Amino acid sequence: MAKAHVASSSSSSWSSTAASGPSRIIIVRHGERVDNVDSRWALSAERPHDPPLTDTGRRMAAALGANLRWRLLHAARHDDPDPLAKVVVLTSPLERCVETAHHMCVAMAPLPPDDHTTTRGAGGGLSSSLRILVEPSLTEGATYMAGCLRKGNRMKSLPTPLIRSSRQLHHEVSHLVATCHSGEEEVVAHRPLCDIQVSLSTQPERAGRPSRVDLQDSLGLRERTQIAAQALLSRPEFAGMTVILVGHGCTVTGFLKRLAPDVRDSGHIPFYTGFTDLVRHQGDLLGRGGPASLAHWGFRPTDGVWITPHLAPGSGVMGGTLAPTPASAAAPPPIPSEEAVGSRDDPVLVD
Repeated sequence: MAKAHVASSSSSSWSSTAASGPSRIIIVRHGERVDNVDSRWALSAERPHDPPLTDTGRRMAAALGANLRWRLLHAARHDDPDPLAKVVVLTSPLERCVETAHHMCVAMAPLPPDDHTTTRGAGGGLSSSLRILVEPSLTEGATYMAGCLRKGNRMKSLPTPLIRSSRQLHHEVSHLVATCHSGEEEVVAHRPLCDIQVSLSTQPERAGRPSRVDLQDSLGLRERTQIAAQALLSRPEFAGMTVILVGHGCTVTGFLKRLAPDVRDSGHIPFYTGFTDLVRHQGDLLGRGGPASLAHWGFRPTDGVWITPHLAPGSGVMGGTLAPTPASAAAPPPIPSEEAVGSRDDPVLVD
């Protein structure tokens, strides 16, 4: 059975010992979100910037989990009796990503038939043995969240908290979210690869447009994904592991650029639950005098960028509709440049 990968803040695993890095990194965009199906959902939502999945989105995530389970078991070495025990799942703290990770994990690591546990997670389904770690660097960009909040008329009365903690997500979204407790005190279940803060800022008047309140990230997308990718590759607790990152269009494409800079994608937002399966090729991972640049860690996609084999016609996931393939990836809107994110007045709500 796969085991939870949870460490306390005092664990010695946070030492500076050189690590060999993950053996495999799978980058996933979340499933179909409710506000992109129901345009009026945000008007009555308590958290318009944090929509859940649709039923189709949950089916997408479950189909993805089944596909990833097959991939990992098929690629496992003969002397590895339980490759799922080496899986670590990191997700954005926003609900659509946590839900995606939940249904993916339940499908990836279902309980054996003789286990009669009756605990049920978000949306039903028996508890998975995998655990979900919340990673702030995968959070959607503040500009996108601000656009959703404006659509729901909530910029003047922001939801509290704007981004939920692991403990809140554990109780409100998925019991698979790892959260540790020691008496009355909550212990850190995962030390963030890169922590970020989202705060209010006032945009000055310009070109005849009045000043207005906006959201601002403490770190830009380029900087935070660069820091987080380097931490992921160098921390000893991820050495030899399969790491699954669940995020948004802007963050998953950012991580791909950092982890596999030589790989060219279409420049468009991945389709819902589209993923890239990066496998490390053999080579020296550490340069002389310290970690090598990210370009030399040797990660390459196994079979394409932002693929959706789990949504193929006949799967029933899409209700008979055809999911985009890499060849037809020009259909979704293009991703704004990392420099432009944060400077747009009215971002397209596609993330």
